[in-house]
Amino acid sequence: MRTGKGRAAQEDDSPPCRRMFAGIHVLDPFMLRHVPQGSFSSIIDAYVWWLQRGATVAGYAFSGYWSDVGTPERYAQVQRDVEAGIINVPE
Repeated sequence: MRTGKGRAAQEDDSPPCRRMFAGIHVLDPFMLRHVPQGSFSSIIDAYVWWLQRGATVAGYAFSGYWSDVGTPERYAQVQRDVEAGIINVPE
């Protein structure tokens, strides 16, 4: 996808950029009607479908600490990072 000003513009064959998809979505409920139910599907496929029909898809470039805490091991690593001062957690 080419992007401009935080918005996905089109699907193309350009080289991938050095960005990560973090998996946080804010969607209009209308868009959920176009996500297949009952089986695995990538939300990216839905984004491409929406873009092809003129919908707006936007993103936010976050440059801070990010971690998936989906396993006990990764959660424990984040705890260690907090204790080591790698992550600033306001009180």
